[in-house]
Amino acid sequence: MGVELDWQGGVLLALKDKGIEVQPFLHEKYSLLLCNGLAAIHLIPLGNAYKAEELIALQRVYQLKGITVLQLWQDVWHSRSARVLG
Repeated sequence: MGVELDWQGGVLLALKDKGIEVQPFLHEKYSLLLCNGLAAIHLIPLGNAYKAEELIALQRVYQLKGITVLQLWQDVWHSRSARVLG
C-alpha cells in the first residue's frame, strides 16, 4: 500500500524532525513506517475495514522478526499528535 502524502506524510516528517530514522516500507495491505529498525508504526486511516484479529496478527508476524508494531489511527494523530510524539 505505501505511505500517502497527507496525514501519513505528516507523521513521517514529524518523526524525522524528532531525529528518528524512518523508512516507509511496502506491505500489500497496510501503510507501515519502520522506525530506527526496531519498531513499526501502522498508519490506520479513518473508514478502514480492519478487524481486530488481523491487526493482532500483523503485530505477531513482526514480533517474530523482533519488531514491535504500534497502531496509530488517523483521528488520534489529528487530535493528539503532540502526545503521540512525546
